[in-house]
Amino acid sequence: ILKDMEAIYSSIYDMLNQAYYDVGGKKHCRIALGTCANPQCVVDDNFRAVVLEDADRLPMLDPPFLNRFEKHYVCPQSMLLQDRRFIAGRVGDWA
Repeated sequence: ILKDMEAIYSSIYDMLNQAYYDVGGKKHCRIALGTCANPQCVVDDNFRAVVLEDADRLPMLDPPFLNRFEKHYVCPQSMLLQDRRFIAGRVGDWA
């Protein structure tokens, strides 16, 4: 899970693009560390990356970066069942 990690996104470009290659039956990807170092990292078959971004920052993000991902909008209300939303609304009105 990546949150507020903009500084490393360019280093993990191959991982975010799922640009894996096979070495000895295992998936690998390149991690860019400066101009000379490009270590190769093993990627587990069950690996998933989750990038969390605040909705107000989305206009500032690079569209090609966003296109790499399945997108979901999550807010506290979306995590509650309908009857709990009603209760949360009443508590919010009261507070």
